Amino acid sequence: PTGLEADINTKELTISGLTANNKLFDGTTAATLSGTPALVGVINDDLSNVMLSGSYVANFTSPNVGVNIPVIVSGYMITGSAANNYSLLQPSGLSADITSTPSPVITSSLTASATYEETASIYTITATETPTSFNATGLPDGLIINTANGEITGTPTGQPGTFNVMISATNAGGTGSATLMYTINPKTLTVTNAVADHKIYDRTDVATISGSTLVGVVGGDDVSISTTGIFASTNIGNGILVTSIQTLLGTDASKYILTLPVGLMANITAKSLTISGAAAQNKIYDGNTTATITGTLSGVISPDNVTLTLSGNFASSGIGNGIAVTSTSTIGGADV
Repeated sequence: PTGLEADINTKELTISGLTANNKLFDGTTAATLSGTPALVGVINDDLSNVMLSGSYVANFTSPNVGVNIPVIVSGYMITGSAANNYSLLQPSGLSADITSTPSPVITSSLTASATYEETASIYTITATETPTSFNATGLPDGLIINTANGEITGTPTGQPGTFNVMISATNAGGTGSATLMYTINPKTLTVTNAVADHKIYDRTDVATISGSTLVGVVGGDDVSISTTGIFASTNIGNGILVTSIQTLLGTDASKYILTLPVGLMANITAKSLTISGAAAQNKIYDGNTTATITGTLSGVISPDNVTLTLSGNFASSGIGNGIAVTSTSTIGGADV
């Protein structure tokens, strides 16, 4: 068929993201909105070419005290190169209350804190206009709200962190709310019976701390402690200061912070070296016991400067076979 015709009509757009606010009776119909308006229904290709503009005008349908009074909104418009392809519906379905009593306004501090598994200090929601009830949503695990007096109490049992708690106070005029930043801090643990272990020289400052017992772990929480420490010196010596760098381990470690043990000391003792391939050399009688020994120094940690001077003595200066030779070899160098 030919000669067919049809219309393409504008696409209707709506506005989301707005709510009407309650107000105290003032004899007028003037209303206010909260939220961020957003266009709904723009096709993807036009998203950058259709914008919401204008300033809203909102009015209650009645100036009198009441509940869920409809609010009529006008004033929004659309602009942009593709705006002509659309028509805009003003926000609808909004309602709010006009009250004879002012709604409460939260006056209590909007920050609070407690410690994991320790009884929290009482936090009390306070507000103007004599609230008759209170509420709190989003509380950390273990805390509860007394809706009659606004007290938040309890013992935190969950993961430490900062929680956005919506607190509210209600009277005959409505509800006032605010966001309370409630922080749960990790519980502090201490360490007993920690001992720094002596070690043989290894050219590092790595220390091992053993025997540590954690004090303050709650119930069956999975928490343990590492054995890591640092010597104040890498050289041999007695009573060398050891600094604990221990950390908490386990699936519940993040619920705690650690007070490290102090005053730890341990010894670093000399490393034993050996002469590999040591052999006493035969010699022709010369009237003395001096012996020649060959071999290689074994066990030196690079790049330490340690040298070997080989020497020895025969048990007898007379001729013979298989005469015992005692090594008198010595080591020298900057790192002996």
